[in-house]
Amino acid sequence: MSDDEVRRRPESRGSSCPFDWCTTRHGQTTHEADEDHRSGGRSLTLTLRDERDGAAISTAEVEVGLLRRRSDTRTWLVIEDGRDIRVHITAESVHDLLDAVLADPAVADELGIPTGDGER
Repeated sequence: MSDDEVRRRPESRGSSCPFDWCTTRHGQTTHEADEDHRSGGRSLTLTLRDERDGAAISTAEVEVGLLRRRSDTRTWLVIEDGRDIRVHITAESVHDLLDAVLADPAVADELGIPTGDGER
C-alpha cells in the first residue's frame, strides 16, 4: 500500500469509526472479520537472530501496524511476515518498552534513539 493510499483511505473509512489511524472501509468489507480496525501497515526488513537454532542470523520482510479486533478492548502493535513471525504487543507495552530503552541513555545512544534532552 502506498503512502498516498494510507493518507487517503481514512477519509473513506466511515464516520462510525472512532480511531483516526484506522484504514478499514467499514461497511464496505466482505467478511465480518474484515471489519476489524487496522492501520496502514509499513513494510520493513528486519535482521533477526533466533537463539533456538544456534544464533543463525537472517533477514525478514515484515509489516508493522496497529490492530484492534472488534472483540478487543486494547489496541495492538502487530509485527508479522504472514508466515512465521507473529508478534502482537499491547499499546501500553510498547510505551513501557520505549520508556525502558530511553531510561538508559547509553542504550538509547547505541540504538540511535534521541533522548529527551535532544541528544542522540
